[in-house]
Amino acid sequence: MRKIILIGVIFVFFRGFLNAQDIHFSQMNNTPLLLNPALAGAFHGDYRVILNYKDQWGSITIPYRTIAASYDMPIFKKKGRQDNMGFGVSFFSDKAGDAGMGTNQVNLSLAYKKGLQNSSNILFGLQAGLGQRSFDFSKLSWDNQYTEYGYDPNLPSNEPLSYNNNFYYFDFTGGAAWNYVPDRYFQSMLGVALYHINQPRLHYYESSDERLNPKLVVHGYADIVKKHTNLTYMPCFILFRQGPQYEFTLGSMFKYRLQEASLFTGYYEEENVFFGIWYRLNDAIIPCVRFEFRKFTFGLTYDVNVSKLTKISHARGGIEISLMYIKHGKSKRHLAKPSFL
Repeated sequence: MRKIILIGVIFVFFRGFLNAQDIHFSQMNNTPLLLNPALAGAFHGDYRVILNYKDQWGSITIPYRTIAASYDMPIFKKKGRQDNMGFGVSFFSDKAGDAGMGTNQVNLSLAYKKGLQNSSNILFGLQAGLGQRSFDFSKLSWDNQYTEYGYDPNLPSNEPLSYNNNFYYFDFTGGAAWNYVPDRYFQSMLGVALYHINQPRLHYYESSDERLNPKLVVHGYADIVKKHTNLTYMPCFILFRQGPQYEFTLGSMFKYRLQEASLFTGYYEEENVFFGIWYRLNDAIIPCVRFEFRKFTFGLTYDVNVSKLTKISHARGGIEISLMYIKHGKSKRHLAKPSFL
Protein backbone atom coordinates (compact mmCIF):
# COMPACT_ATOMS: atom_id res chain seq x y z
CA MET A 1 0.00 0.00 0.00
CA ARG A 2 2.92 2.30 0.75
CA LYS A 3 4.15 1.97 -2.85
CA ILE A 4 0.78 2.94 -4.29
CA ILE A 5 0.62 6.03 -2.09
CA LEU A 6 4.17 6.96 -3.08
CA ILE A 7 3.47 6.58 -6.79
CA GLY A 8 0.28 8.58 -6.41
CA VAL A 9 2.16 11.39 -4.70
CA ILE A 10 4.77 11.34 -7.47
CA PHE A 11 2.15 11.61 -10.20
CA VAL A 12 0.34 14.42 -8.39
CA PHE A 13 3.65 16.21 -7.94
CA PHE A 14 4.67 15.79 -11.56
CA ARG A 15 1.22 16.84 -12.69
CA GLY A 16 1.95 20.24 -11.18
CA PHE A 17 5.66 20.24 -11.95
CA LEU A 18 5.29 19.38 -15.62
CA ASN A 19 2.87 22.23 -15.99
CA ALA A 20 5.27 24.50 -14.18
CA GLN A 21 8.90 24.25 -15.17
CA ASP A 22 11.03 23.04 -18.07
CA ILE A 23 14.48 21.56 -17.91
CA HIS A 24 17.22 24.12 -17.42
CA PHE A 25 20.97 24.36 -17.83
CA SER A 26 23.13 26.38 -15.47
CA GLN A 27 25.21 27.48 -18.48
CA MET A 28 22.25 29.03 -20.28
CA ASN A 29 24.74 31.34 -21.97
CA ASN A 30 25.98 28.23 -23.78
CA THR A 31 22.51 27.09 -24.86
CA PRO A 32 21.39 30.16 -26.85
CA LEU A 33 18.64 28.40 -28.84
CA LEU A 34 17.06 27.17 -25.58
CA LEU A 35 17.26 30.70 -24.19
CA ASN A 36 15.79 32.75 -27.05
CA PRO A 37 15.15 31.82 -30.71
CA ALA A 38 16.15 35.39 -31.68
CA LEU A 39 19.76 34.39 -30.91
CA ALA A 40 19.95 31.98 -33.87
CA GLY A 41 22.92 33.10 -35.94
CA ALA A 42 23.72 35.96 -33.52
CA PHE A 43 27.50 35.60 -33.52
CA HIS A 44 30.45 36.46 -35.74
CA GLY A 45 31.32 33.43 -37.80
CA ASP A 46 30.11 31.04 -40.47
CA TYR A 47 28.44 28.49 -38.19
CA ARG A 48 28.33 27.39 -34.56
CA VAL A 49 28.01 23.93 -32.96
CA ILE A 50 27.35 23.48 -29.22
CA LEU A 51 27.18 20.31 -27.09
CA ASN A 52 25.92 20.28 -23.49
CA TYR A 53 25.74 17.70 -20.71
CA LYS A 54 24.27 18.03 -17.19
CA ASP A 55 24.15 15.50 -14.36
CA GLN A 56 22.34 16.51 -11.16
CA TRP A 57 20.80 15.22 -7.91
CA GLY A 58 22.88 12.04 -7.97
CA SER A 59 23.29 12.35 -4.19
CA ILE A 60 19.51 12.10 -3.70
CA THR A 61 18.20 9.65 -6.29
CA ILE A 62 18.95 8.29 -9.73
CA PRO A 63 20.69 11.25 -11.41
CA TYR A 64 18.76 13.54 -13.71
CA ARG A 65 20.77 13.54 -16.94
CA THR A 66 20.23 16.11 -19.65
CA ILE A 67 22.02 16.44 -22.98
CA ALA A 68 21.59 19.07 -25.67
CA ALA A 69 23.08 19.90 -29.04
CA SER A 70 22.60 22.77 -31.45
CA TYR A 71 23.77 24.05 -34.82
CA ASP A 72 23.13 27.56 -36.07
CA MET A 73 24.43 29.98 -38.66
CA PRO A 74 23.75 33.44 -40.11
CA ILE A 75 22.18 33.35 -43.57
CA PHE A 76 21.56 35.87 -46.35
CA LYS A 77 24.48 38.00 -45.20
CA LYS A 78 25.37 40.91 -47.47
CA LYS A 79 28.73 42.66 -47.44
CA GLY A 80 28.59 46.06 -45.79
CA ARG A 81 25.12 45.53 -44.32
CA GLN A 82 24.16 44.63 -40.77
CA ASP A 83 20.84 43.08 -41.71
CA ASN A 84 20.75 39.30 -42.01
CA MET A 85 18.84 36.24 -40.91
CA GLY A 86 19.81 33.32 -38.74
CA PHE A 87 18.88 29.63 -38.87
CA GLY A 88 19.29 27.01 -36.19
CA VAL A 89 18.38 23.47 -35.23
CA SER A 90 18.57 22.22 -31.64
CA PHE A 91 17.83 19.06 -29.67
CA PHE A 92 17.64 18.13 -26.00
CA SER A 93 16.95 14.93 -24.09
CA ASP A 94 16.28 14.56 -20.37
CA LYS A 95 15.90 11.38 -18.27
CA ALA A 96 14.83 11.38 -14.63
CA GLY A 97 13.89 8.92 -11.89
CA ASP A 98 13.43 5.16 -11.55
CA ALA A 99 10.87 5.02 -14.35
CA GLY A 100 13.12 6.93 -16.75
CA MET A 101 10.67 9.78 -17.18
CA GLY A 102 11.97 11.32 -20.37
CA THR A 103 11.62 14.47 -22.42
CA ASN A 104 13.00 14.71 -25.95
CA GLN A 105 12.55 17.63 -28.29
CA VAL A 106 13.92 18.89 -31.60
CA ASN A 107 13.48 22.55 -32.62
CA LEU A 108 13.94 24.64 -35.74
CA SER A 109 14.69 28.35 -35.22
CA LEU A 110 14.58 31.26 -37.63
CA ALA A 111 15.72 34.77 -36.69
CA TYR A 112 16.03 38.19 -38.32
CA LYS A 113 18.51 40.90 -37.33
CA LYS A 114 17.83 44.52 -38.27
CA GLY A 115 20.64 47.05 -37.90
CA LEU A 116 19.73 50.41 -36.38
CA GLN A 117 21.51 53.75 -36.68
CA ASN A 118 22.38 54.19 -33.01
CA SER A 119 25.11 51.48 -32.81
CA SER A 120 22.54 48.82 -32.06
CA ASN A 121 20.42 46.18 -33.71
CA ILE A 122 17.22 44.38 -32.92
CA LEU A 123 16.59 40.68 -33.36
CA PHE A 124 13.37 38.69 -33.76
CA GLY A 125 13.02 34.92 -33.72
CA LEU A 126 10.50 32.12 -34.07
CA GLN A 127 10.91 28.48 -33.11
CA ALA A 128 8.86 25.38 -33.92
CA GLY A 129 9.48 22.10 -32.14
CA LEU A 130 8.37 18.49 -31.90
CA GLY A 131 8.42 17.13 -28.36
CA GLN A 132 8.10 13.65 -26.90
CA ARG A 133 7.36 12.56 -23.32
CA SER A 134 7.71 9.00 -22.03
CA PHE A 135 8.23 6.78 -19.01
CA ASP A 136 8.69 3.03 -18.46
CA PHE A 137 5.64 1.67 -16.61
CA SER A 138 7.32 -1.75 -16.17
CA LYS A 139 9.97 -0.25 -13.86
CA LEU A 140 7.35 0.72 -11.28
CA SER A 141 6.49 -1.64 -8.44
CA TRP A 142 3.09 -2.02 -6.75
CA ASP A 143 1.64 -3.33 -3.50
CA ASN A 144 0.03 -6.34 -5.21
CA GLN A 145 3.47 -7.54 -6.31
CA TYR A 146 4.64 -8.01 -2.73
CA THR A 147 3.99 -11.34 -1.04
CA GLU A 148 5.07 -12.94 2.21
CA TYR A 149 8.18 -14.13 0.32
CA GLY A 150 9.12 -10.70 -0.95
CA TYR A 151 8.75 -8.75 -4.19
CA ASP A 152 7.71 -10.64 -7.34
CA PRO A 153 7.77 -8.44 -10.51
CA ASN A 154 5.95 -11.21 -12.46
CA LEU A 155 2.77 -10.73 -10.47
CA PRO A 156 0.11 -8.45 -12.06
CA SER A 157 -0.10 -4.97 -10.60
CA ASN A 158 -3.93 -4.89 -10.93
CA GLU A 159 -3.54 -1.19 -11.68
CA PRO A 160 -5.67 0.40 -14.43
CA LEU A 161 -3.37 0.86 -17.43
CA SER A 162 -4.83 4.16 -18.48
CA TYR A 163 -1.48 5.90 -18.50
CA ASN A 164 -0.13 7.13 -21.82
CA ASN A 165 3.57 6.41 -21.45
CA ASN A 166 4.69 7.73 -24.85
CA PHE A 167 3.25 10.71 -26.69
CA TYR A 168 4.23 13.60 -28.98
CA TYR A 169 3.25 17.26 -29.26
CA PHE A 170 4.06 20.42 -31.24
CA ASP A 171 5.60 23.39 -29.48
CA PHE A 172 5.99 27.02 -30.58
CA THR A 173 8.16 29.88 -29.27
CA GLY A 174 8.79 33.53 -30.10
CA GLY A 175 11.46 35.95 -28.92
CA ALA A 176 13.17 39.29 -29.44
CA ALA A 177 16.42 40.93 -28.32
CA TRP A 178 18.13 44.31 -28.48
CA ASN A 179 21.91 44.49 -28.86
CA TYR A 180 23.88 47.70 -28.24
CA VAL A 181 27.56 48.03 -29.20
CA PRO A 182 28.68 51.69 -29.12
CA ASP A 183 32.41 50.88 -29.26
CA ARG A 184 34.96 48.10 -28.77
CA TYR A 185 34.91 48.57 -24.98
CA PHE A 186 31.23 47.98 -24.31
CA GLN A 187 28.40 45.84 -25.59
CA SER A 188 25.13 44.70 -24.08
CA MET A 189 22.02 42.72 -24.87
CA LEU A 190 18.52 42.55 -23.41
CA GLY A 191 16.13 39.84 -24.58
CA VAL A 192 12.71 38.36 -23.92
CA ALA A 193 11.13 35.11 -25.14
CA LEU A 194 7.86 33.26 -24.63
CA TYR A 195 7.96 29.46 -24.85
CA HIS A 196 5.00 27.06 -25.25
CA ILE A 197 2.81 29.73 -26.83
CA ASN A 198 0.32 27.04 -27.93
CA GLN A 199 0.30 25.37 -24.47
CA PRO A 200 0.91 21.77 -25.67
CA ARG A 201 -1.31 19.11 -24.15
CA LEU A 202 0.38 16.51 -21.93
CA HIS A 203 -1.25 13.12 -22.43
CA TYR A 204 0.01 11.23 -19.38
CA TYR A 205 -3.61 10.24 -18.73
CA GLU A 206 -5.85 9.42 -21.68
CA SER A 207 -8.66 11.53 -20.26
CA SER A 208 -6.39 14.34 -19.07
CA ASP A 209 -6.39 17.85 -20.49
CA GLU A 210 -3.19 18.96 -18.75
CA ARG A 211 -1.32 21.73 -20.57
CA LEU A 212 2.29 22.86 -20.54
CA ASN A 213 2.30 26.37 -19.13
CA PRO A 214 3.85 29.17 -21.22
CA LYS A 215 7.32 30.12 -20.03
CA LEU A 216 8.53 33.72 -19.98
CA VAL A 217 12.29 34.27 -20.28
CA VAL A 218 13.99 37.63 -19.68
CA HIS A 219 17.76 37.81 -20.00
CA GLY A 220 20.46 40.44 -20.15
CA TYR A 221 24.24 40.77 -20.17
CA ALA A 222 27.03 43.25 -20.73
CA ASP A 223 30.68 43.05 -21.79
CA ILE A 224 32.71 45.84 -20.18
CA VAL A 225 36.34 45.94 -21.29
CA LYS A 226 38.74 47.58 -18.85
CA LYS A 227 40.80 49.87 -21.04
CA HIS A 228 44.53 49.19 -21.45
CA THR A 229 44.19 45.78 -19.78
CA ASN A 230 43.34 42.23 -20.82
CA LEU A 231 40.34 42.07 -18.47
CA THR A 232 36.64 42.13 -19.36
CA TYR A 233 33.74 42.19 -16.87
CA MET A 234 30.62 40.30 -17.94
CA PRO A 235 27.62 40.72 -15.58
CA CYS A 236 24.41 38.92 -16.58
CA PHE A 237 20.99 37.85 -15.33
CA ILE A 238 18.31 35.39 -16.41
CA LEU A 239 14.69 35.22 -15.23
CA PHE A 240 12.28 32.35 -15.94
CA ARG A 241 8.60 32.44 -15.05
CA GLN A 242 6.37 29.44 -15.79
CA GLY A 243 3.01 29.08 -14.10
CA PRO A 244 3.50 29.58 -10.35
CA GLN A 245 7.22 28.80 -10.60
CA TYR A 246 10.05 31.23 -11.20
CA GLU A 247 13.82 31.09 -11.38
CA PHE A 248 16.22 34.02 -11.16
CA THR A 249 19.97 33.78 -11.71
CA LEU A 250 22.40 36.67 -11.31
CA GLY A 251 26.17 36.82 -11.50
CA SER A 252 29.24 37.78 -13.44
CA MET A 253 32.06 36.28 -15.43
CA PHE A 254 35.51 37.74 -15.85
CA LYS A 255 37.45 37.24 -19.06
CA TYR A 256 41.23 37.46 -19.25
CA ARG A 257 42.74 37.64 -22.72
CA LEU A 258 45.74 35.35 -23.09
CA GLN A 259 46.37 36.11 -26.75
CA GLU A 260 45.01 38.79 -29.06
CA ALA A 261 43.83 37.87 -32.53
CA SER A 262 45.76 38.96 -35.62
CA LEU A 263 44.02 42.01 -37.01
CA PHE A 264 44.72 41.41 -40.71
CA THR A 265 46.39 38.05 -41.32
CA GLY A 266 44.11 35.90 -39.16
CA TYR A 267 47.16 33.77 -38.34
CA TYR A 268 46.53 34.04 -34.61
CA GLU A 269 43.10 33.72 -33.05
CA GLU A 270 42.05 35.13 -29.70
CA GLU A 271 42.57 32.93 -26.67
CA ASN A 272 40.84 33.64 -23.35
CA VAL A 273 40.22 32.20 -19.92
CA PHE A 274 36.96 32.94 -18.06
CA PHE A 275 36.05 32.54 -14.41
CA GLY A 276 33.09 33.66 -12.36
CA ILE A 277 30.16 32.77 -10.18
CA TRP A 278 26.35 32.94 -10.44
CA TYR A 279 23.64 32.65 -7.82
CA ARG A 280 20.31 31.00 -8.57
CA LEU A 281 17.87 32.47 -6.06
CA ASN A 282 16.94 30.10 -3.20
CA ASP A 283 18.64 27.19 -4.96
CA ALA A 284 22.34 27.15 -5.78
CA ILE A 285 25.69 28.91 -6.05
CA ILE A 286 27.28 28.16 -9.42
CA PRO A 287 31.04 28.64 -9.89
CA CYS A 288 32.08 28.57 -13.52
CA VAL A 289 35.26 28.35 -15.61
CA ARG A 290 35.59 28.60 -19.39
CA PHE A 291 38.50 28.28 -21.80
CA GLU A 292 38.46 29.73 -25.30
CA PHE A 293 41.16 28.32 -27.56
CA ARG A 294 41.09 29.15 -31.26
CA LYS A 295 37.67 28.03 -32.50
CA PHE A 296 36.76 26.01 -29.39
CA THR A 297 35.24 27.05 -26.06
CA PHE A 298 35.01 24.63 -23.13
CA GLY A 299 32.80 25.44 -20.12
CA LEU A 300 32.51 23.77 -16.72
CA THR A 301 30.12 24.58 -13.86
CA TYR A 302 29.02 22.89 -10.66
CA ASP A 303 25.76 23.63 -8.83
CA VAL A 304 26.41 23.91 -5.10
CA ASN A 305 22.97 23.43 -3.57
CA VAL A 306 22.21 25.98 -0.81
CA SER A 307 18.43 25.55 -0.47
CA LYS A 308 16.55 23.63 2.23
CA LEU A 309 17.29 20.51 0.19
CA THR A 310 20.86 20.55 1.55
CA LYS A 311 19.71 18.26 4.39
CA ILE A 312 19.44 15.54 1.77
CA SER A 313 21.73 16.76 -1.02
CA HIS A 314 24.63 17.70 1.31
CA ALA A 315 25.18 20.73 -1.00
CA ARG A 316 25.81 18.48 -3.99
CA GLY A 317 23.84 19.73 -6.97
CA GLY A 318 25.29 18.72 -10.28
CA ILE A 319 28.07 19.10 -12.80
CA GLU A 320 27.60 20.62 -16.23
CA ILE A 321 29.90 20.61 -19.26
CA SER A 322 29.67 22.50 -22.54
CA LEU A 323 31.73 22.49 -25.73
CA MET A 324 31.30 25.11 -28.45
CA TYR A 325 32.90 25.33 -31.89
CA ILE A 326 32.61 28.44 -34.07
CA LYS A 327 33.89 28.42 -37.64
CA HIS A 328 35.20 31.94 -38.21
CA GLY A 329 35.33 33.59 -41.59
CA LYS A 330 38.74 35.08 -42.43
CA SER A 331 37.39 38.61 -42.37
CA LYS A 332 35.64 38.12 -39.04
CA ARG A 333 38.39 36.79 -36.81
CA HIS A 334 39.30 40.17 -35.36
CA LEU A 335 35.73 41.24 -34.64
CA ALA A 336 34.43 41.24 -31.09
CA LYS A 337 31.72 38.72 -30.38
CA PRO A 338 29.29 38.71 -27.46
CA SER A 339 30.98 36.64 -24.75
CA PHE A 340 27.60 35.83 -23.21
CA LEU A 341 26.67 33.91 -26.35
